[in-house]
Amino acid sequence: MRAKIRYLVAKPQKGGHTLYYWQPTAVLQAQGFLPRRLAERSNQFVEAIAEAERLNAELDAWRAGHPMENRPKAETLPWLVDLYRKSSRYAKLRENTRLDYEQSLKVILAWSKRANDPPLRSITPLIVDEFYRGMREKAPARANKTVSVLRLLCAFALKNGFLDKNPATNPDLIGRPGRDLVWTDAEIEIFCEAAKAKGRASLALAVKLAVNLGQRESDILSLAWPQYDGKFIQLRQKKTGKLLDVPVIDELVAELQQTQRSSPVMVISETTGKPYRRHNFSHLFREIARGAGLRDELQFLDLRRTAAVRLAEAGCDLKEIAHITGHSYDRVKIFEVYLPRQRAVAQDAIVRLSEHRKRTKLEGSKP
Repeated sequence: MRAKIRYLVAKPQKGGHTLYYWQPTAVLQAQGFLPRRLAERSNQFVEAIAEAERLNAELDAWRAGHPMENRPKAETLPWLVDLYRKSSRYAKLRENTRLDYEQSLKVILAWSKRANDPPLRSITPLIVDEFYRGMREKAPARANKTVSVLRLLCAFALKNGFLDKNPATNPDLIGRPGRDLVWTDAEIEIFCEAAKAKGRASLALAVKLAVNLGQRESDILSLAWPQYDGKFIQLRQKKTGKLLDVPVIDELVAELQQTQRSSPVMVISETTGKPYRRHNFSHLFREIARGAGLRDELQFLDLRRTAAVRLAEAGCDLKEIAHITGHSYDRVKIFEVYLPRQRAVAQDAIVRLSEHRKRTKLEGSKP
């Protein structure tokens, strides 16, 4: 090698060519600076030098602002969480997914702190199970999410060589039954009137949008006026990335016509003049629902199911419903949750069957 560059390593290969790597010390690797291949093409020494110098400059900048003594202890959960947050995998997460993950990461970090941040390799399946059982008694849904994120973290550590096996691979999670709650028309109107009486017409609008468009809360709260052309609302679902053109029913058209366009976003907080933060929206929603005397178990997410049930009651098939809600219509199990047994739907199906049978008998009796 004709030049000495920090952490630049040359590895001669069979055939006479050389591969170049940036390979920092074990201490730096423990801080998240992992080895990497430089100059993907063979024998690109000049390119390798340039890449190594760039990485060294980033390392020096990091050292200037992050003294080593303030970093989490190597190969512990806080260290792993810090490393994961800097990864490309974390950067690719959708905003809402990242927010959900962060709630679980906070729980995981608190758990690790109570145990004095033990080494990653000391975490066993039994310890994970005890962690899960302790959470499950108070918050079953959060317990499942948190252990799922822990499993993801450990898989990240396994992939990068910090663990030999994943202790959270097969936690004995207890599944929750699928929700089947549906809002009645009366409950929707009661909520909307209560919201308007509280000076929160924005929440009434959010409910009307959700029950008529069949979309998730995150998509409803980010809807913007340019997405609406008077007949359709076009949106790309945050969770699935699916692009939808949802027709707007007349009663929703009327609601939108009455809404003042004070911002590009449709649902705007009356107090801040800005879009709602998820936590604030959820808090206000629950406060209004309780004040209106609605069932405690009703949630905003149930409005999406209510939209699907309304469509089914109107005679729409699974494919038609899926084109509105964005589900894959061949995934029958999802619709088993979204379309709970409804007398009107069952009755309509029997009427159709009866009419089909009568037609079949008549056709069979013809000479």
